[in-house]
Amino acid sequence: MTIEHFPNILKKCLKDNPRSIEQSLITAFKKLDDKMKNFLTEGNTLTCVYLNDKILHCANVGDSSCMIVNNEKAYKLSFDHKCTVPSELKRIEKEGGKVIQERLNDVIMISRAIGDMDQKNKGLSCVPSYNKIEINFNDNFCVIASDGIWDCIDEEGLFILANEILENNSVLNKAEGLCKKLIETAVSFGSQDNISCLVVCFE
Repeated sequence: MTIEHFPNILKKCLKDNPRSIEQSLITAFKKLDDKMKNFLTEGNTLTCVYLNDKILHCANVGDSSCMIVNNEKAYKLSFDHKCTVPSELKRIEKEGGKVIQERLNDVIMISRAIGDMDQKNKGLSCVPSYNKIEINFNDNFCVIASDGIWDCIDEEGLFILANEILENNSVLNKAEGLCKKLIETAVSFGSQDNISCLVVCFE
């Protein structure tokens, strides 16, 4: 059992509860976390998007973020689960955990994750944040990337890079072009964290 099994888990949850995509996503995250108990000792962030009838649904735990780029700006669709966020700090303390030097129980910097079972019931949650938007003709890209990307590139930087790709007629695959550009930029800035990136181009 690995995190790669998540699409099949979500597919079943959507079949069982087709009227509520939000609840299906939450249930899928919980089921994955439960199934990982005997397989995953370390934790994983997880960000998922699901497009249905022009509505893009996003659920996530941790700090791998989802950004949307349209004709005017780039903005975050997901929620970064940092221990220092007031709402997360309040929840952590209510669940018996502590934040020490900006880390959950002086161990990890994120407050929600899949795995890290030794921190569950001590403030770490696998319940995702949820958001949704309606995709229209102004939207150009959906970008999901780990914090190794976002530590170096903010919303404004993403918007600039995305427009460079869109305006470059030599780049035939815009999604692949932006993905490569984001990785190259993070590496050039000396990113020391995990660098993973997935880009969808709305055409």
